[in-house]
Amino acid sequence: MLRRLKWRELVTAKVMVGSVSVANTNLIPPTDAQGRAVDGFNSLTSTPYVEVGYGIDNIFKVFRVDAIHRLTYLDNVSHTGIPVTPFAIKVSGWLGF
Repeated sequence: MLRRLKWRELVTAKVMVGSVSVANTNLIPPTDAQGRAVDGFNSLTSTPYVEVGYGIDNIFKVFRVDAIHRLTYLDNVSHTGIPVTPFAIKVSGWLGF
């Protein structure tokens, strides 16, 4: 069926390794223009950030659906205080001229 519809199966992986220098971290102001505290960000530790995914592309020639699994840094909390989710569905589209 995938071949008949001309859909493409995808497998993706994202790996990020690195750190942020103290000089760059110091560039983040502690408060915004209204005086509210600015949420910083967490730098990576010695463990790389890894996520993998799979999906279908070329749906009606404009849509793509991906299922994404986060494999590391599962214990982090977002800036809103909500724990990160280890799984997500991403739907995207594009316009071609």
